[in-house]
Amino acid sequence: NIFGLGALKDLKGEILILDSKPYISYEAGNGEVGISNDINHQAALYVHAVVKKWNELKLPTTINTTQQFEKHIETISGVNGINVEEPFPFMIKGIISKAEWHIINWDSNDAVHSHKKHIESGLSGVFEDKPITILGFYSKNHKTIFTHHSTYIHMHFLTDDEKIAGHVDDIIFGDNQTLYLPM
Repeated sequence: NIFGLGALKDLKGEILILDSKPYISYEAGNGEVGISNDINHQAALYVHAVVKKWNELKLPTTINTTQQFEKHIETISGVNGINVEEPFPFMIKGIISKAEWHIINWDSNDAVHSHKKHIESGLSGVFEDKPITILGFYSKNHKTIFTHHSTYIHMHFLTDDEKIAGHVDDIIFGDNQTLYLPM
């Protein structure tokens, strides 16, 4: 079973693959999110893993922010036998208290990239108290390759109604989150 995330060719959308099913999100016009389940797309950036079975853990209620989660994922993964020196995927499912997100739609004439400009280039938003599934990858060794320069994690999400998928910019988790680590 394939789990992956990335950005479309020319940075014209986001890629999320959950259990081998693609959710390709893009700006459809008029501020609307489009989602394609077609696998025939090219990627500018893509990372994936084959996960046959997940270990289900409760995310402690003391872990609320992205920064707290990044520290927690390294610790809990090591305790669960994952080599944190190698990249690995994780999932989180639950009702998220607050999430800031974007779907990139890059201007091909702009050669200067920053995370802020990526957010501003396409659709972005904030939602609260929404059930979602997050797929992320952790790696200490891939900053600016498949994580941003200031973090070891890269996360994408899908709302449970499958109407929005995109890149997680910041998050407040809230209670009752389930963390999934590969076995």
